[in-house]
Amino acid sequence: MNADKQYLATIDIGTSFLKAGIYDKDGNIHGQIRHALKPLSFNHHQVEQDHLNLLAALQTVITALTTIIPSEDWAALSLVSQRDTLMLLDHDKPLTPLISWLDRRGIEIGGDRWDWFNAYSQVVKHTTKIRSIMSLITEKLTGTAYDTIHTAPPEWDLNKHPEQHSYDGPKIVKAGTLIPCEYKEHEFTDLIPAELPLIICGGDKNCEFLGNGCAKPNIGVLSLGTALSLGTIYPGTVVSSSPGTFITPIVIDDYCQVEIGIRNAGKIWQWFAKNFNVTNLNPLKIKLPEVDSKLFFQPYISGSLYDLTNQACITGMSYDTNINEIVAATLEGIICELLRGKQSFDELGIVLDHILVGRGPHEEPYITLLQWLADAFQCDVGISNEPTPGLAGTAAIAAKSLGWYPQWAQAVAAYAPKVNEWLTHDPAKHAHWQQRLQQFMQQIPQQHSDANTVINKEIYC
Repeated sequence: MNADKQYLATIDIGTSFLKAGIYDKDGNIHGQIRHALKPLSFNHHQVEQDHLNLLAALQTVITALTTIIPSEDWAALSLVSQRDTLMLLDHDKPLTPLISWLDRRGIEIGGDRWDWFNAYSQVVKHTTKIRSIMSLITEKLTGTAYDTIHTAPPEWDLNKHPEQHSYDGPKIVKAGTLIPCEYKEHEFTDLIPAELPLIICGGDKNCEFLGNGCAKPNIGVLSLGTALSLGTIYPGTVVSSSPGTFITPIVIDDYCQVEIGIRNAGKIWQWFAKNFNVTNLNPLKIKLPEVDSKLFFQPYISGSLYDLTNQACITGMSYDTNINEIVAATLEGIICELLRGKQSFDELGIVLDHILVGRGPHEEPYITLLQWLADAFQCDVGISNEPTPGLAGTAAIAAKSLGWYPQWAQAVAAYAPKVNEWLTHDPAKHAHWQQRLQQFMQQIPQQHSDANTVINKEIYC
């Protein structure tokens, strides 16, 4: 590894977009790229993605990165990807599409995705390899399928599925591991020098938290993408009894990441874009619903928190209800769903000092949502101008792996964007949100409450 090389190439393989950027040793950004991926394919509980489209997009963004800074000047290529994807192959022949982390077909038989394929598909009989998008790409680049516990398919579980001992699964390494330079011939050979180190940085949400500046407890991070989550890091091993809580290990030793939120929030934003011209809404007309308002948006009116076949609805409309009121109710419903998930924070004694978030794609209704979030959670919200904090987190992990920064706090401080706007919470609004949350909870059908399941990733830190 050439110590004189001062640039990091970072790639974030998300669900809706593939993002990439070039950073230098001091944390400066030299260019970023955002490439849209084909939409997910939804069919009842089945959610799939076109892996060939994703690989083609990867080649496109790597080519674009080389035009910003030539790859000969890169100190490393660092990768982060969406979590919990699954793909079954017969040697190098794909037997399935890339099965998304949103896929819930396993619940149909009370198991996981592997159980579903065993029950309903013949592909398991021909399977020789089990991969995620991370291990699929690292195998193409290096000849070895590397993965992390953040990104590997949870179905790759030799204790739960002992028959998998006969399959070729990913080699699990710690996030931030610098992969030996043993590149084979691949479709990226002309773009990447053979001696270039590869660093795999774990899950995209985990990197987004670091990239927003969350390197110690009690700092909240709001992530608004295909899934909307609010979370923080927490010391030690954690198991929560609250519904809808997602807990994963992170690269910082002896800490976990605790998240609450709305798994399929991307559909809400798509619905906004399709039905309302939200960028032209007058923010002065998006009023906080009154305490006695009967208008409610329910993200989940049936099924469990993580059941994608559930239905959202708006209740309490009249013939006089206008677009601004519908938008306000939808934003309020998102906040109330986060407040409902907050019980896991309360259970663990987590009190957020403040919440950090990157700049969203729209001024409105994004800013209104953030101000209401500050008031509901009674802590200030800091907004940066960084639209892709996951890349900053990826760069911080890579920089520490390369020895540029000895401590996590130093690496995160170097690459996390600076907050340039604070939304101050209003203490007088606390009682209002508590009342609205109580009314929100009363709207939830009993069968919905009973169906909520504890979603804790089975690999605890």
